[in-house]
Amino acid sequence: MAILGKLSELDKTMIWYTYKADLNVIQNQFVQLSSDGLTVELHTTGAAIGICMTLETTEDTQEHLAQVYVAGGSGQDAVLNASWNGAPSRFEVINGKVNPVSSGGIGWIVPDFPQSSKSENDLVKVAIY
Repeated sequence: MAILGKLSELDKTMIWYTYKADLNVIQNQFVQLSSDGLTVELHTTGAAIGICMTLETTEDTQEHLAQVYVAGGSGQDAVLNASWNGAPSRFEVINGKVNPVSSGGIGWIVPDFPQSSKSENDLVKVAIY
């Protein structure tokens, strides 16, 4: 079960959900639905549904909950899978991390200003559309 959230900031709208999460989910990495569709797990080979923004454990039931960014807004931090030159680029997801691509992909890596290159495992801002 997922709970829908929506944050508005001027004309920017970010959509996120809260899901039950398994213990392997890592903040700032992409997740996928588990095979039973009831929880999220760290992305490996399935369809990435979004980036884990926050993780928390409920006090009463000890359930792990993840807020998952799925679209819109000015983006979220995500872990880079490979070096990136800092130019605006599309991206795909490989093993939970952002991989720059020249075309296709599921969103954009948002460049810093002034432009600077990044290395594998650095955090970058990405927007999913």
